[in-house]
Formats: sequence, C-alpha cells, structure tokens
Amino acid sequence: MSIIIKRRFVAENIADYLDNSFSNPYDRTFYASKEGRYIIKAKVHDLVIGNIIDTIEFEQIVETGDETIIAMDLQQKILRALQLTDWKVELDFAALSEALFTATGVIIAIAAIAVIAPEVAGAIVAIMTIGQGIDAAINMIKGIMQLSEALNLIDKARSKRALKVGGEKLKEGILNIGVGIIEALLAKCTMKNLANARTQVLKNVTPQPAVLPPAAGNPAPRLPELPIGREELTVILNKSAANAVENAARMSIPQSEKTALREMTDSSQAYKHINPEQTAEISKETAKKYEQKIKWGINTINVRKEGKGFWGERMSQHNIRVDKYELKINPNNESFYLPHPMGGFVQFENLKNKTVQDGKLILTKKSFYHVADLPDFAREKALQEARRQIEAATLANYKIEWLISDKKAVNQLIELFILNYVNIKVSFYLNRRNE
Repeated sequence: MSIIIKRRFVAENIADYLDNSFSNPYDRTFYASKEGRYIIKAKVHDLVIGNIIDTIEFEQIVETGDETIIAMDLQQKILRALQLTDWKVELDFAALSEALFTATGVIIAIAAIAVIAPEVAGAIVAIMTIGQGIDAAINMIKGIMQLSEALNLIDKARSKRALKVGGEKLKEGILNIGVGIIEALLAKCTMKNLANARTQVLKNVTPQPAVLPPAAGNPAPRLPELPIGREELTVILNKSAANAVENAARMSIPQSEKTALREMTDSSQAYKHINPEQTAEISKETAKKYEQKIKWGINTINVRKEGKGFWGERMSQHNIRVDKYELKINPNNESFYLPHPMGGFVQFENLKNKTVQDGKLILTKKSFYHVADLPDFAREKALQEARRQIEAATLANYKIEWLISDKKAVNQLIELFILNYVNIKVSFYLNRRNE
C-alpha cells in the first residue's frame, strides 16, 4: 500500500495563506476497509518549493475491535493487560492495576517533563519519592516513560492483541523501575506530591530531596544544581503540565486528577515567572499613566491603548540576566499585549513599526528552543506557541519577530518555521554575559 501525500487543490493553499495558517501536510487520516498488516509509505511534498521534503514509512495493523474490550474502562483494561502478560514473578494484579490507574495522571505529567528535561523530571521524582538523589531518580524516569507509553496504548486498545502489546510495555517499565519498589513508587505518585515537588524545583532550581532517616553511616546525597535557568525551567514545567492535561483528557482517569493537573497548569502564567510583591509595587507606582486594566492569565495588568493592542506593565523576571535582556529590548520597562481572537491576551516585549517582538534568552546548551535537538512533541509545543502569537498578530495586521540570543537556536527555529509555514521573522539579538 503506497500513499502519496500531496496538496491537490491550490484553493486550499490560498485559503490557508489568507488566514496565515497553512495545513500541516503530516496531518492526514487514512481508512482501511479490510483487516491486515499494511506498510504505509508517504512522500510529503512542499507546494511552494516544489520538492519532496520528507519520506515516511511505517507499519500499521488493522483489525476488528472486540466490543467487550472497547466497553472496558481504563482500570479494567490495565488489569486485563497485566493478566495477558507473561510474568516470571508473582504480582497482585488487582492491586497493581488500581495503583497504576490512580497514578496515571502523575505518570503522564512526569513523562511529559522528561521528554524535554530528564534532569528536571529526575529532580521531581527524587523529591517525591525516597530521597535517593538525582542519579537514582533519573534511572527511574526510563521506567516511568515506558509506563506512560503503555497506559496510552492500553487506553486506546480495542483488541486482545493490542492489550498484550500494552501489557508487554507495562512489564518493561515495571522491570526497569524494580518489581520490589513499584508499588511504593506508585503510592508516592500523587498529585499533591507532584505539585509540592514542582513548587520546590521552581523555587530553588537546586532542589533538596525530602528529609528521610539516613541509613547508618550513609547520609542522603544532595541533589546537584540543575543545568537549566529559571526562565526555561518555568517554561518546561508549564508546557509539560499543559501537555499532561491534554493526554489525561483523552483517558478515563479520575476527574480529580484531570482537575488537579489543570490547576497546576493555570497556577502560574506560562512562559513568565512573576514576582507578586514586585508586581504590586509597580502597579502602585505607575497606575497613574494607565487608563484601564486587562486580564493576562491570572494577572490584572494596568494598560493604555496603542494601535490594535495595549502598552502595559512588564512583569519582572526572577532571573536577573533574563530581566536585563527584556529591558534591553524595551528600555521603557513595559510589555505590549495583543488580544487573541479566542479570548485573552498574548504578551510581547515590544512593538516596533507594526512588528511585535518577543525576546528569548538562551541560558543553557540544552534549550527548549534548540528545536532540532528535541523530539517531535517538544517541537510541536514551540510551534503551538508561535501559532498562538500569529493568531493574535494577524487579527491586528502586525508582523512578528523573535529576538534570540543564541545563533544555533536562531538557525534551528528558522528551519522549523519554514518547513511548517510559520510566518515569524527570527533574528539574532546579542546578549553579553555581563549585560
């Protein structure tokens, strides 16, 4: 079976161009009328360039679903998947399936963080669990990611064969974590523990594990400093929590877990780490020059009208280097806010000649904006951020420019935006270490 993915109608591209959001050539749905094993081969064409930009090949098994399995909830599917798997050790399948089901939301959240920043996920696990230090926790992350993949497979399973595939993936994850501690680990995987650990990581950047009675002569090791700045850490945690919400929403896990995940996402404004005390102080000092207020996330911002948007108070950054970088882009110590067509506002550092500017200070060699070095999930999150900005800028008839402090990130973002038809200019904006 060979399929050529190609845009057949120029009208589609004209419509896409007018609303500034081209169709994703990878986003295609295919239907098979017969059961069997299919090899899908796809050539992805770029209509503008006229070249083949990618070739994809994957195997897909098509089979009729079992109505009994389709009708099961997630916990029942987990139990059945465990039962269908060949185990060499004795396990209480009922208790384990219940524990996995209860911890599903937390497992998804940790796995989402681990995709972008394994060290951060390791620190969170170390704080949540047994205080063995970040090295031991990072070793657990592989197993947690396998559990997350397995739970997604099991949730989507429509047949006995699919449940067995998910069960084997569960087995891999459990064996990597350790049969002896899997139940203890899952007992610690609560939304409360995750929220507390997340807060500690955000506060400290160099987090400390929970205080536990040390083994005789062996004090609990101190976690090393994380190789990431506070600004990027905030972005990773907020975006990962948002991704976990999206995954959880598709699965039949307890509503309380979904709600807690969403609250964790909404508890702080994505992309910005705000100092509430300083915000209140700024508002008091500058309120006189602003004539109205807007809601930006959970924050109330004093603003004045300018063009299609608003000049308003800038939320200062805890990281001094990040704060100075933003002030270099806009020395007036303000932000520019554009309304989004779906509600709310999108924040930019500056407005210059009908171009809104967004600054990105790259603090580490392993950055969220080194998109070519990241998995598909992480690249898609960067694209989501860009597309939301485009939706706001298009409504105002403004252009967008990203000012990036790292040449590697500039080159990788330019390539990503070209391939995905994202109309954002990416420029290198120098930041000196002592600035």
